[in-house]
Amino acid sequence: MSNLTYATNALIVCLVVAGNALGAQQKAAHLGAATPELLSFTAFSFTAEGGKSTTADSTTLVAPMNRSRSGKATVNIPLVRFRSTSRSPGAPIIYLSGGSGSGISAAAGPRFAFFQELRQAGDVVVFDLRGAGRSRPRLGCSSDRPIPVGEALSYEALVSLLRRNARECSDSLRRAGVDLTGFNVRETVEDIDAIRRGLGATQVRLVGISTGSQIGLEYVRRYGRHLSHAVLAGIQGPDQLIDLPSAQERVLRELSEQLGKTADSSAQSAVPDLFGVAQSVIKALGSNPATVRIQDRRSGDSVTVHLGALDAQVLISATLGNRKQMQILPAVFGAAARGDYAPLAAFKSEASRSGINSAFEALQDCQTGVSAARLAGRASEARTSLLGWGTLDFPEHCDGWGVPKLDGSWRKPVQSAASVLLISGTLDGRTSVRNAEAVLLGLRNGMHLVVEGASHGDDLFLSTTDISRVILSFLRGRTARELRAEVQ
Repeated sequence: MSNLTYATNALIVCLVVAGNALGAQQKAAHLGAATPELLSFTAFSFTAEGGKSTTADSTTLVAPMNRSRSGKATVNIPLVRFRSTSRSPGAPIIYLSGGSGSGISAAAGPRFAFFQELRQAGDVVVFDLRGAGRSRPRLGCSSDRPIPVGEALSYEALVSLLRRNARECSDSLRRAGVDLTGFNVRETVEDIDAIRRGLGATQVRLVGISTGSQIGLEYVRRYGRHLSHAVLAGIQGPDQLIDLPSAQERVLRELSEQLGKTADSSAQSAVPDLFGVAQSVIKALGSNPATVRIQDRRSGDSVTVHLGALDAQVLISATLGNRKQMQILPAVFGAAARGDYAPLAAFKSEASRSGINSAFEALQDCQTGVSAARLAGRASEARTSLLGWGTLDFPEHCDGWGVPKLDGSWRKPVQSAASVLLISGTLDGRTSVRNAEAVLLGLRNGMHLVVEGASHGDDLFLSTTDISRVILSFLRGRTARELRAEVQ
């Protein structure tokens, strides 16, 4: 339930996935909960970033905005299908996006080759989740108020800001005729089954990541009879929508150990003990907040930035989903340990422009909700963990959206005999290995591939060729012999 984006071009290498223009006119198929019509596709040339292209076909699923209510309001969900290259393809493979919610953009980005590999096992269907990407209506707001830099961050102030932004955003969307209670995992699971029926398939196979793993697990729970196999990476299971500080601390410790083994002591930015240095910086800022004067990168103006312990904690948490982003930590915290807080201040100045990262993600997470036990566990850990409350989760702001939580069944562990392969990375601070281990307890035919040194996102599919080899073998119904891999 991470609702802030913390990114700066000066400090973090960010990958921008260019969206693919569908080009061809799309045909719509109206599929309600009981409508068995087949989807009608139009052929076109799918172009990925870097100019790579392949043949594909596209359509638009038109589904009810809220199946639990009467009314004519609908959502338009764009789909792209890559036909199988196999002479005897298995059940269709439906991709469930994480992050932005746009499976079409994911297929056009760095994972393009991965999706093309999947075609060896069957047709591959990617789509934009309702409320995200090119789906319509798209949930987005441009009026988020920025995070102030003139004071040190506090958890209470951040919750208050997010709650206010959520209230303003939700009011704007409702005025535009959007039923916010129709944008949640319940409706998305029904969209997936509508796609299955529209493809004329008795069963489907799922490949999902992060938020997509949560959606996939709910499909396993509720439509297991229509599932052949599921491959879910970066596991965010039921009641795992907020990160536990201990899980992120464990990743930071492992990163610190790795950096300590490879640190070049002659380099100015070398930090042999990143964890210890971060600990000392956070403690120092907790006792004596810093005031730093820097030049704003965009405007060129001089800006005064105030820094406290939570600022440092949030910076660490913000990087723990990407190995490349983690590499900034030794330089930033090494400088801070020497009394130079300018790099940390520059990060906060850039990040201050962010408010709610994604209305699409926030609405889905807030309606799924978090159990009292999970909240209590997090609060207990926050009092002693290095990162405290700085895990980028702010569930208290959810009342700003004015939407009710789904019933408790959406927060209970999934119990299933379905064939499910879970994939985790040991350096993934967004969705920890422990998440997958907990989910695996309820999957009688579940398997778990752990990738040593992999972080979140692309790493869980692309960091070693062993991953795609295991996935393809699994989707073809073969039992993987080796369930450990290592980043290449």
